Amino acid sequence: MVASPTQTRFRLAFALMCGFLIGLAGCGGNANLADVQGTVKLDGNPLPNAFVTFTPESGGATSFAKTSEDGTYRMQFTDSETGAFIGSNRVCIRTGDVKPDNSGRLKELVPVVYNDKTTLVAAVKSGGNTFDWELESDAGKVIQPELGE
Repeated sequence: MVASPTQTRFRLAFALMCGFLIGLAGCGGNANLADVQGTVKLDGNPLPNAFVTFTPESGGATSFAKTSEDGTYRMQFTDSETGAFIGSNRVCIRTGDVKPDNSGRLKELVPVVYNDKTTLVAAVKSGGNTFDWELESDAGKVIQPELGE
């Protein structure tokens, strides 16, 4: 079935409007976000390949990061937008994750007081924020994730 000229113009106008609105939404950024970066150390040594999450205590979406080889991280709100919500955030840090080849899980090195039962909190302020985390392996029990989780 061939579309009429009116249908074709409508579809073109609709597609252009959608593209305009998507572009407009991406221009301003999210005013509720602020840049967050820092370093994670375990027993004084940089902790590479650790997953860091910031979850707003007042509700909202979680930001995420993975530490580099030197333990540094920068929070991501989405794949294309950096930052974490302004305000108080509960922070979780863990290393146990699915192996890249899906053959099991990596070993958890971080005690539960820094992840499942975290005591870490970050007060994110407007502008730039640096949160360096000095974790201690003897701070509590380390629980290995199960394959089914």
